[in-house]
Amino acid sequence: MRDRPSKDLLRRLALAAGPPGAEDEVRGVVHDALAGLGPIEHDRLGSVVCTLAGPADGPRVMLGAHLDEVGFLVQSVGKDGEIAIQALGGWWGHVLPAQRVEILTRGGVVPGVIGSKPPHFLRPDERERVQAVEAMYVDVGATSREDVERLAVEVGDPIVPRAEWCEMAVPGVVSCKALDNRIGVGLMCDALGELANDPSPTTTVVGVATVQ
Repeated sequence: MRDRPSKDLLRRLALAAGPPGAEDEVRGVVHDALAGLGPIEHDRLGSVVCTLAGPADGPRVMLGAHLDEVGFLVQSVGKDGEIAIQALGGWWGHVLPAQRVEILTRGGVVPGVIGSKPPHFLRPDERERVQAVEAMYVDVGATSREDVERLAVEVGDPIVPRAEWCEMAVPGVVSCKALDNRIGVGLMCDALGELANDPSPTTTVVGVATVQ
């Protein structure tokens, strides 16, 4: 019987980038975890499908977990180099200012930090409400649109939080991005690993790491 999902597998799943439409990195981790268990296929959207075959006339069960995570994309680049962002998934504005992020460009990862209108420039009524994501931007240290273009940042590029795997002082508790998604993916991989050792399966089990 295979080991339960290791801390290392969960760490690799959580740290891997996988915003909607750009799940390649985390998809690779899933491929490694499922290798040798059964045939691996993909649908046209990029979901990973691994099938453990049972009797042809037996039932079929799907175990599903989603690969993608909340993130952002580059909406536009201002003349002073500020990068306007569009949220991918649900974000609460209060947690975003000063959040470090990574822009996934064709030339590699570009680090940045989320900025917003400084508190001392806000009107009293603005300080009482959550700032909208649309009012924020990513600062990559650029001072012009040309600076950003030289970094190969383009409209539509995905953005993810810069992740850190942190083992908390309480044993067994960790902090990282995307854990709500990737714990499910790890459990799916673990379940398939155990079921693959069944010498007489009565059910076809299909593990699916889904996107969209």
